[in-house]
Amino acid sequence: MKVTPTKTPNVETDGQVCLLSASPYRILKFAAKGNLSEVQRLYEVDRKRIFIQDCRGWAALHHAAANGHLNVVDFIVTSGAEINLQNKNGDTALHLAVEGEHADVIGYLLKQSAKTTLLNEVFMAPIHLAVDGGKIKALESLLKFSTADVILKGEGGFTPLHYCASKDRDECAKLLLQYGARPCMTCSHGFYPIHVAAKSAAAKTLEVLIKHVENLGYTREQVLSFTDKANNMPLHAAVNGGDIEAVRVCIAAGAAVDAQQEDKSTPLHFACAQGSVELIKIMQELQPTRFSRALTSNDVLKMTPLHRAALFNHVNVVEYLLKQGAEIDAQDSQDRTPLLIAASKGCWKTVQCLIENNVSLAKTDRENRNFLHLAIKFGGRLNEFGVELLKDVKTLLNEKDDFGCTPLHYASREGHLVAIDDLINLGAHINPKNNDKQSPLHFAARYGRYNTCRRLLDSPQGANIINETDGEGLSALNLGSLNGHTKIIHLLMEKGAYVTRDHDGNSPLHMAASNGYTKTIKILLSVHANLLDATNKYGETALHVASKEGKTSSVDLLLTLGAKMTTNKEKKSFFDTAIEAQDSDVALTIVRHERWREAMSICSGESGGALSCPMYGLIQYLPDVCMVVLDRCLTQSNEDERKSGFYIEYDFSYLQAPIEYVKKMRTDDKEVSPLFSLNAMVKFGRVQCLSHSLCKAFLSMKWRAYGLWFHSTNLVLYLIYLGLLTTLVTTTTLWYPSNDNDQNSTNESSTDYNSHKIEIHMAQNMCVYIVVVFTSLNIFKEIAQMYQQRMKYFTDLGNALEWVLYITTAVFVVPMVTGVTYKFQVEAGAIAIFLAWFNCLLFLQRFDVFGIYVVMFLEILSTLIQALSVFSLLIVAFGFAFFLLMKSEATHAYTSPGMAILRSGMMMLELDYMASFNDPLTDGDKTTLGFGGLTIFFLIMFVILMPILLINLLIGLAVGDIESVQSNATLKRLAMQVELHTDLERRLPKWLLLKVDKVQYRYFPNRCGQGMKSLWSKMTWNKSNGLGSDDSRRHDAYLYTELHKQKQRMKDMGAKLEKQYDLLRLIVQKMDIATEEDNKDEGVACATSLEKIHGASFAAPFIKKTLLRQNAIVSHWKKTSDKVAEKSKNEHDC
Repeated sequence: MKVTPTKTPNVETDGQVCLLSASPYRILKFAAKGNLSEVQRLYEVDRKRIFIQDCRGWAALHHAAANGHLNVVDFIVTSGAEINLQNKNGDTALHLAVEGEHADVIGYLLKQSAKTTLLNEVFMAPIHLAVDGGKIKALESLLKFSTADVILKGEGGFTPLHYCASKDRDECAKLLLQYGARPCMTCSHGFYPIHVAAKSAAAKTLEVLIKHVENLGYTREQVLSFTDKANNMPLHAAVNGGDIEAVRVCIAAGAAVDAQQEDKSTPLHFACAQGSVELIKIMQELQPTRFSRALTSNDVLKMTPLHRAALFNHVNVVEYLLKQGAEIDAQDSQDRTPLLIAASKGCWKTVQCLIENNVSLAKTDRENRNFLHLAIKFGGRLNEFGVELLKDVKTLLNEKDDFGCTPLHYASREGHLVAIDDLINLGAHINPKNNDKQSPLHFAARYGRYNTCRRLLDSPQGANIINETDGEGLSALNLGSLNGHTKIIHLLMEKGAYVTRDHDGNSPLHMAASNGYTKTIKILLSVHANLLDATNKYGETALHVASKEGKTSSVDLLLTLGAKMTTNKEKKSFFDTAIEAQDSDVALTIVRHERWREAMSICSGESGGALSCPMYGLIQYLPDVCMVVLDRCLTQSNEDERKSGFYIEYDFSYLQAPIEYVKKMRTDDKEVSPLFSLNAMVKFGRVQCLSHSLCKAFLSMKWRAYGLWFHSTNLVLYLIYLGLLTTLVTTTTLWYPSNDNDQNSTNESSTDYNSHKIEIHMAQNMCVYIVVVFTSLNIFKEIAQMYQQRMKYFTDLGNALEWVLYITTAVFVVPMVTGVTYKFQVEAGAIAIFLAWFNCLLFLQRFDVFGIYVVMFLEILSTLIQALSVFSLLIVAFGFAFFLLMKSEATHAYTSPGMAILRSGMMMLELDYMASFNDPLTDGDKTTLGFGGLTIFFLIMFVILMPILLINLLIGLAVGDIESVQSNATLKRLAMQVELHTDLERRLPKWLLLKVDKVQYRYFPNRCGQGMKSLWSKMTWNKSNGLGSDDSRRHDAYLYTELHKQKQRMKDMGAKLEKQYDLLRLIVQKMDIATEEDNKDEGVACATSLEKIHGASFAAPFIKKTLLRQNAIVSHWKKTSDKVAEKSKNEHDC
C-alpha cells in the first residue's frame, strides 16, 4: 500500500527555515544505515513515518531490506508496514533483498508471508532476479523457506530455467531442477531452455539440461533434436543466430551437423545459406564424418548445401564445399544443378567458380533448359566466362527447351544485345522456331526490341526471316503493329516487309486499331492505303475492330481518314458494335465526329431489333449519348441573340424512322411505328430524352400541322354533344318520387309508381336523336379501338370511363323516344351528365393551354386517392364507434353502420357538426345519449386526428411539392402527346402526312408572334411549352461531353508519361553513363511467370549504386529543366 508522505511536524524555529532534524524523511536514512534506535525514536514521534516513500517510491522497509538490516526490517514489519509494498520500479522488499543476496532478510520476509510471484516493471519476480544475477544463496533461500514457483513466467514468457540458459547459470539450473523446474516449457516465442542455451552459447547450462533430460529416460540425440516453435533444433537455432561459440558448444554437446529437421534441412544447409565459412569449418573439424553425410544430404526441395550456397552467391562457401567433395552436378526437385540455380539468379561469380571446377554445362532442368538458356535469359555475358567456356557452349547454341526455345529466343525476348552478338558470332541459327512456330525475330518484334531486330535482320539470313509467320499466322510486322512498336514497324518496312494476315484475316491495321495505336495506324496507311477498308474473315474492317475493343482514338482517326462505314457478316456496323457493348466512350466519339450524320443513317441488324437503327439503340442502351445527338440536331444562327433575325434550327431527321429502315421493314412485311424515336423513349422510360427541347419542338410541329385541327374538331363535336345532353337534363320533366296523394293528383294516367309519361317537344326530340346518333358512333368507335389495341385497351381507365358515359347516356336518352320516363333513367342521367362534364375536362389535356393543369389535377387526385385509401381506416374506426354510442340520436345519422361511417367522413369537411352531439347531451334524456363521457372522448380524438391532422396532411401531400408535380405532369403529358400523335398518324393518309410534315424547322424567339407565345407561357407558368428553353438539359449534355474530353486527356497524359520515362532513360544513355541498361535493348518487360519475378539476382550490389547515380542525374536534369522553364516564364511576364 502506497501512502503519501505525511506533513512535517511543527517545530518552532527562530525563522521560517525547516530544520533537517524535523524532516519526516530522516527515518529512511536511518533505516538504510541500520540505526534501529533512531528508527524507533522517529517512529514514536510520528507512527506514520514508516509509510513515507521517497521520490523513487522507496519506504523504510525497502531501504532496510536492500541493505540487509534484519533488526530494522523486523521492527518495521511488526509495526504494521505493508510487506508487499512496491516502489516505482515495481520492486518489493523481497526483490531488493534478493538483489542484495541477504539470505537472512529473505528468510524472514518469506516467514512473514511476503509474496514471491509479484513482477516488477520488467516482469521479473524475485526468483527471476536471483537466477538472472547468479545469486545462488538468494535462490537457495527462496526455494528453502517458501514454495516459490519455479516455473513462473516473466518477461517474454521466460521461466527461471530460461534465464539460467541465457546467462549460463549452471548452478542455478541444477538447483531449480532439484526443486521441480521443467525444461519442457516454452517461452512466448516458442523456445525451450535448451534452445536458449544453444543460441546463447551457454555450454555449462546446456550440459546440465541435457543430463537432466537423460536422467528422465531420453538419449542425448533425442534431447538435441527437440524443435522450437519454428521447428528448429538447438544447433539449427545456434547457426541461425550466427554465434560461432554457440555452434561450437552445441556440437561439443553432441548435436549432429547432419541432423535434419522438419524440412529436412541440416545445420550445414543453414550455414551455407548464411555464407559463413567459419561455421562450416567448425562443423567439419568437430564432426568430419557427419559433415560428409550432411554435405550430400537433401532438404525438402532436394537441395544440397552446395545448392544453398550457389543460390545466394556465396563464392567462398562454394569453393570450400567443392574442396570437401561436394557433388558439383547434384540436381534438386526441379532438376536444377548449382550451376543452373546460380545462372537463374544472376550469381555470375558463383557461375565462374563452378565452371572453373569443370561443372557439366549439358545438364538441364525440368523444362529441359540448359545453362546457356538460363544464362542468356538472366543477362549473362558469355565472353566473361573465359575462352574455354565459349568452346564448350557451341554444342548448346541451338538446343531447345520444352517450349522449343533456343538461347537466341531468350536473348531476343529479353533484349540482351551482347548475348545476341555472342550467339550470332558463335554460329547460332537465326531462324529456329519454337513450339508455336515463333522465331527470335517474332520475340523481338513482340517485345519492342528494336536493336535486336536490326541485328537479326542485318545478319546474312535476315532477308529470309523478315516475312516468316508463326503458328497464328503473325509476321514480325503483325506483332509490331499489335504492340504499337513504331520504330520496329519503320525498320521492317524499310527492310521490305510486306503485309500478311493472320488466320482470322486480320491485317496489321486491324491489330494496331484493336489496341489504339494511332501512330502505327498512320505509318501503315502512309504506305498501304488499301488496308483502310480491308476486312477479315468476319467481314470486319479496322473500324469495326477498334469500336469492338473500345479504342476511341483509333475510331476517331479512322473516321477522319475516311474509312467506309460497312457492315460485317452479322449485318452489324461499327456503330452497332459500340451500342451493343454499351460503350459510351466510343459512341460519344462517333456522334461528336464530323461524319456523325453518316453514322446515324446506317440501318443494319434485324428488323425491329435494338440495333435496327442507331437512334433506337442509343435510346435503349446509351441515353446520355442520345442526348448529345439531340443537342447536335439544334443549330443556332450567328445572329445576335437579341435581334429578330436570330433563330434556332431544329433537325427532326432522327426522330422519325430512317428511309432505309422503312424500306427494310416493308420488305419484311412489318409495320413501321410512327414517331419511331419518341415511342422508343416512352417505351424505355427515357425521361431526359423525351423532355429535350428538340422532342418538344417536334411534337409542337406535329400539333400545329394536324393535331390542333383534328382535336379541335373533336372538341367542337363533343361540346355539341355535351350541350345537347345538358339541355335534355335541364329542360325535360323526368320521374321523381312523391307521396301517393300528390301522385294521384298530378300523374293520374300513370300505371306504375316507377314510371310516368312525358311530353317531348320537337326541339327536344331533335336533341334526343342527335345524342343517340353521337352515342352510337362513339360506342362503335370504342369497339373498333378494342379490336385494334386488344389487351392494351383494357389497361386505360379512360376507356372504361367512356364506356360508362355512353352506356348511361343511351339509358338516359333512349326512353325519351317512347315518351315515358323511368326511375332508373334519372339515375343513369345523373351519372351520364357528371361523366360527360368530367370527360370534357380530360379532353382538354390534349391542348397546350389547359393540358398541363388537367394533368396536374389528375396527379394530385391520384395522390389523394392513395392517401385516403390508407387513412380511410380511421374513418371506419370512428364510424363504428359512433354507431355503437349514438344509435338513438334524434337525427338518425348513426342508425346503421354505413350511415355512421358516411357521417364520420362528412364530419371532416362539415363545420357545424356539434349539433349532433350538443342536443343529445343537453336535452336531459338519457335514452338519446347513454354514453356521454366516452362519446365526448371519441369526439375530441376525432377532431384532433381527422379535421386537423389528416386534412393538413392531405393538403401537404397534394401541393407540398408542386414543382415535382408539375414536372411529372409535363412528362406524362408529353408521353400522352406521343401516343395521341402515333394513333392519329396511323389513321391519317400518307399523302397528307408527307404534305404537312417537316424535317427541319426554324424557331424565331424574338419575333412578334413568338413573343406573344412567350408572354402567354410566363402568364400561365407554362415553362415547359416554350421552344428553345432547354438550357439546363443542354448544359448537362455539355458537361457530359466535357467530362468525356477530360477522360481522354487523362489517358493521353498517361501515355505521354510513359514516353517521358523512355526519354529520360535515353538521356541517361546519351550522357555516357555506364549502366546495365547499355547492354539491354529497349522494349517492354515480360513478367509471365513466378520464375521471372523471383529470378532477380540476390547479389547485385552495383544495382544500388547505378540507381543512385541515375536518380542523381535525373534530379539534376529536372532542376535544370525547371530553371529553364522559370526563366522562360519570367521573360514572358516581362
